[in-house]
Amino acid sequence: MFEMYKPTIETINRDQLIELQQRDSNLKPLFARVDKPGHDYLIHSGVLLRKWRDNVFPPSAAIHHTVVPSQLRP
Repeated sequence: MFEMYKPTIETINRDQLIELQQRDSNLKPLFARVDKPGHDYLIHSGVLLRKWRDNVFPPSAAIHHTVVPSQLRP
C-alpha cells in the first residue's frame, strides 16, 4: 500500500518550518507572546523559538528550542 509522504522536523528546510509554524493555529498564542515581558518566546531568522534556562545558570547560558508545529509532532 502506498503511504503519503509525511514531513518530519528532520526532512524540512527552514522556509518550510517557518510556513508550518505560521499556519499552525495552535501556535498563534505563542507568536502573540514574542518579546513580551514574562514570556520567553522569540523569533530568530523567521523561526519561532522558546528560550529556556535553568535557574542555576546565568541568562547568557539560555538554550533556544525550536517550537515544532503540530503537523510535525509524533
